[in-house]
Parts: sequence; C-alpha cells; structure tokens
Amino acid sequence: MTFIGWLGLASLALAGRPVPLVEMKPVATEYGMVKDPVGLSTVEGPGQMDMGSWGQHNAFFWPDNIKIVKFADRARKLPEGERYNSRMPDAFAVHGEWMTGVGLWVKTRNMYHWLEYDVPTGATRFTAKLYVTDDPRGYVFYDRPIHQQFAFTVTVDGRELTRVEKIRLDLSPGSGEKLADLDVAVPAGARRIRFRLEASSWGDGNNNTELVLHDGQFLP
Repeated sequence: MTFIGWLGLASLALAGRPVPLVEMKPVATEYGMVKDPVGLSTVEGPGQMDMGSWGQHNAFFWPDNIKIVKFADRARKLPEGERYNSRMPDAFAVHGEWMTGVGLWVKTRNMYHWLEYDVPTGATRFTAKLYVTDDPRGYVFYDRPIHQQFAFTVTVDGRELTRVEKIRLDLSPGSGEKLADLDVAVPAGARRIRFRLEASSWGDGNNNTELVLHDGQFLP
C-alpha cells in the first residue's frame, strides 16, 4: 500500500462548493493480485502482477499507482500508426475523444487496483461519469480475441455502496464507452472513500482494463 499526502481541500465543501476529484490526491493506493480461484496462477498479494513468463517486461505501473489528467487537448493527434494506450501518463481516450479524470488500471486477470481519499468535510454525495478507455489490448501486441470482465466498487469506511460489473466481448482498440452515471450518497461523518477495480479470473483475452472517473466531484 502506498500512502500519499492529501491536498487539504475539505474546506471547499463547507463553503458550499463542489470539490473536484481531479484536484484531490489519494491518501493511499494499492495494486496487486487476488487469489486465483481456478489455480492457474500462484501469484497473489499487494504489489504483485502476473504477466506470464514472456510478459514480465510489461510488469510496470503508473508512478505512485496514480494517473490524474486535469486537461484534455481535444485537438491532440497521435503520430501516424500509434494508438492510445493505458501507459500514457497525461491522457485518457474514450471512443476517440480525449478526456480528463482519475484512472484505475488492471493489466491481467485477477488483478486489482484501488485509490482511497479522505472525504471532504460536509460532503453528502459523490457524483461522476464512469468510462472504460480505448485500450482493451494492453501489452498484447498480436491479434487475438480481446474481452473484459471486471467489477468496479465504491466503498465508504469499508461499506460497499456502489458496484458496477461488466462483461465486454470481442473488443478492438478504440472501443471505449460510458459505463455508468455514479451518484453515491455519502453518510454523515464519513471519513474515507475507496474506488476499486478488479478483473475477474476469466482467462485468455482478459488482459487490460482502464477506467476513468470523469467529472468526479464531492457535493455539499
């Protein structure tokens, strides 16, 4: 688990103003692997990533486990022959459109990634638009069927308040889409909120899922 300093924006909620998620910094983050229920992998625990014997050179992650994009250049063009990929530190792309937000990333089956924030004082709701980005392929460089199966959850002080589960089949680069409009009631006195992504144990093709919390904000 990585602990990170907080930007101290809670007073904005008390003033009756929304607190944008992109202006906050997580107080803790973690990625790792859950136990494989079918026993094909023995890799388990925080900071672990089972990319297979030939894929270990791709076992990198975002710096500090965080990707926050505050500005999207709508006119940005990639070099000829390049496609959006989750490794880009300064961009999210969904269905060909550049987007701001806060990311969650899993690179193989049974992998998880979460971000945890202090709840701004006086916040009663958290809202956001949840998207999956244009990179379902990840480290896989050759043509093969690409699928995704994952669960996204929001927990407050350890209590699950929102769950989005999804299966997406026969995907190609550029196939990002909106998954949900989030509107989470924040209990009075809440201290911590956690956003978590976990890939299922489903096998071949379930290689890369990157989500974006777009326009996320805490409301008074």
